[in-house]
Amino acid sequence: MELNNVNKEEEKNKKKERRTKGQYRVVISKDANESLEGIVNLVNSDFNCGEITKSNVAEWVLSNLKGSLPKNDIKKIQENYIDEKKLLQDLIKGSASDGGDLPPEILKAVKEHFGFSTKHKKVS
Repeated sequence: MELNNVNKEEEKNKKKERRTKGQYRVVISKDANESLEGIVNLVNSDFNCGEITKSNVAEWVLSNLKGSLPKNDIKKIQENYIDEKKLLQDLIKGSASDGGDLPPEILKAVKEHFGFSTKHKKVS
């Protein structure tokens, strides 16, 4: 039991040390890792003056991409990671601040989803 606590404490210390050195970890998918390895192989081919690692490539790409990421690529990234609940919350907040009504096409889709008729108008 004590050994387990010692290991946990050592891991915490290692994490603190990395942070103070300015080093952080990022988790990537298998596909992204394969792409990264492909880039590493490309930059290391015919390069005999050193060895470039995945960390080197990732750091270089991220540091150099920051200021030149096109708006359409930003939109693509956002589209890939939409949280449907947050999307609906934002839609509701936006409609509330704009006068309270949902856009007609959204209202129609929601009504159809719940089996309500979309032909009848709201009674005031």
